[in-house]
Amino acid sequence: MVDLRVDFGVLDAMQRSLVVVADRFEGLGGQAGVEGRIWGGSHVRSVMGEFGENWKSHRGRLIEDVRKLGERCAGTVEVFGGVDGGLARSVQGTRAR
Repeated sequence: MVDLRVDFGVLDAMQRSLVVVADRFEGLGGQAGVEGRIWGGSHVRSVMGEFGENWKSHRGRLIEDVRKLGERCAGTVEVFGGVDGGLARSVQGTRAR
């Protein structure tokens, strides 16, 4: 019975996707403030301006967290890949005896 299954392909794909998300967030720096100017009503402009300010202050942390999660995915693949390879070599060595 297997207690733990690690799908390396899913983790690799997730890591690559997180890099794309973080890179796209990097490129969205000034757009939130610009978008606020296109809204007609003063209340909507105010809300969009507030969103733009919040985005500016929180975007960096969000990008950092997304990048860290991607690094953890890559690290998980590396660690479990090493363990899996070691176990495979161990089993093969036992069978050779």
